[in-house]
Amino acid sequence: MLIALEGGNFCNKGDELMLRCVASVLGKARPAVKLASRDLNPANHEKLAAMGVYYRRLWRPSIFRLQGTLGFWMLQRYGRLFGIVTDRDIDAVVDFGGFRFTDQWGERCVAYVRELEEAKRAGKRVVLLPQAFGPCEHQAVRDAVRRVLAVADLVFVRDESSLAYLGNVCSLGSNIAIAPDFTNLVHGAVPSDFEFPQRMGCIVPNYLVAEKSGSVTEDQYVAFLVACVRQLKKFGLEPVILLHTTSEGDRRVAEKVEESHHGAIPVITDSDPVRLKGIIAQCVVLIGSRYHALVHALSQGVPSLATAWSHKYRTLFQEFGCPECVVCVTDSDERIAERLAPLMEEPSRTNLIEVLKRTSEQRLRKTKAMWHTVGRTLGLDLSGALSESACDG
Repeated sequence: MLIALEGGNFCNKGDELMLRCVASVLGKARPAVKLASRDLNPANHEKLAAMGVYYRRLWRPSIFRLQGTLGFWMLQRYGRLFGIVTDRDIDAVVDFGGFRFTDQWGERCVAYVRELEEAKRAGKRVVLLPQAFGPCEHQAVRDAVRRVLAVADLVFVRDESSLAYLGNVCSLGSNIAIAPDFTNLVHGAVPSDFEFPQRMGCIVPNYLVAEKSGSVTEDQYVAFLVACVRQLKKFGLEPVILLHTTSEGDRRVAEKVEESHHGAIPVITDSDPVRLKGIIAQCVVLIGSRYHALVHALSQGVPSLATAWSHKYRTLFQEFGCPECVVCVTDSDERIAERLAPLMEEPSRTNLIEVLKRTSEQRLRKTKAMWHTVGRTLGLDLSGALSESACDG
């Protein structure tokens, strides 16, 4: 069986960890499977190959262009020798887009749904791993959601809000279920070459807070993060900024915050999301706007505050039992201090950490159950991968 992987990239480190987790779990399937991804950046093909993932080439034959027809024939016959496959080779599609079907990203999902419909007509199985959905008020997005639910053999949503958004579009079938983000299968690795501050308070920026919220400017967001730095210092912590993507937007925000403190705030970058997860585990507290950075913090028992530009942040903190830890960019210094205090002071800090760890254990069991369901749908035995303490990162 050859499975097409839809989702993940090497810019967003949360997305990369999803890709690595999916490749690790499915790579241990029985009977053995092959995996393919269509990352269009040639610089990433070597990274995919290191994970045992073929490059998926979207090349179809043309009766009008001999070159296209011969090229396609050559790929069909010899492509796998060079780690390249075509759509005709694919037996199933596993999607982990994270947050693809929503008004906030517009109609970019429409063309993708047509591809899934084509795959289904060709007899391929389609599985959507846990992701957020909605809101879906724009007609084009509603139509796309309705169509993807019709063609998918299995759809997992991350939260009740996403399920409600889908229910407002159409009646929900038995192929839809709730399961958490699945990167909890990957353990973080603490870098041996990283010098950790004694008491590290971590800030993870996301330029989309200003771009997608519609009510907050980037200057306001930067001012909020600067206020968070002040409050972390007042609680005796050493602030650091951790970049969870390679995007210019996140770096720009980080530089503005750094400049406000005359370059005295360390900025942490790392190309390896497993190492970033390990660094996050060493924090006393995290204030973040990147979803997977927050998932990694909460799942490792690190008390956190979040700013939200989507419902997926609020539902995440609700599930971990601390909805009050989602804050507003317009909050004053005093309000930020009020929200930080229970995360720093006893006994509330210890009580919160216990809740986070207990919830994390529950989410891990749900993740393994989700993968077993995926295995049954694809006709695969995934018990070998799921019996291990953690999948390879």
